[in-house]
Amino acid sequence: MSGKIPLRIEQALDLVLALPAHRSGNQNHAKFGHMLIEEYFIKLRSDYKEDENAYIYLTHLFTAVASAVRAFSVQRDIFQTKWNTLCAVKNSIINRANKMEKYSPFNGVNGKLISLFISLSSSGIITKPRINNVQDILIFVYLVPIFFVIAMFIFDFVLDLYRDKLIRKAEKTLNQNVVEIWQEENHAQYKLILKNFLLIAIEIHKRHYPNEEIFEEDIDKLSKEELEQYLDKIIEKHLAF
Repeated sequence: MSGKIPLRIEQALDLVLALPAHRSGNQNHAKFGHMLIEEYFIKLRSDYKEDENAYIYLTHLFTAVASAVRAFSVQRDIFQTKWNTLCAVKNSIINRANKMEKYSPFNGVNGKLISLFISLSSSGIITKPRINNVQDILIFVYLVPIFFVIAMFIFDFVLDLYRDKLIRKAEKTLNQNVVEIWQEENHAQYKLILKNFLLIAIEIHKRHYPNEEIFEEDIDKLSKEELEQYLDKIIEKHLAF
């Protein structure tokens, strides 16, 4: 294997993207991540132990890979913390909205009390001894309880609207904030980590395999700005999320 480059930079870039699986809560994903560590960090280096240059190259390259994976883990923890905070806020709003049900005039004990009040008010007015005007009695017996019940229905309807509005706002706010955090912070930070990895990997490659081409395009002819744009394209090509 002497003189042959054991792992190209773009392959190592894919390794950086795949290795975080070892931290997954999914058992199969975690197993896959540990398999990659065994296959590359241990077995591949062992296969090239007779080639001193390749062995040192892999040692340095895997150090850069490990550093990038660690940076991914830190960024993931930051994102998870923000996610948990947003979920806590969302749950708090939803719990507050759900607790509003107890203020419904038709809920539980309140509903029974209102029914009792309507019954008593109606029967009390009917049996009131000093009301002689039949028309007045009918007005009190029918209209007052009816207006009262209508008012309670309106209040309950408005209460439901407000509760639903709170819940929708909580859901919408969470989704918007998560998307913003992912696009503006997390995703951008992942790309920065990968770009820094590529720059380090290029130096390692040049040091150990100066005559081997690194990418399809000759990056030595590119300016610093052109190189960064080229690396961005490579990252976008490999980045699947």
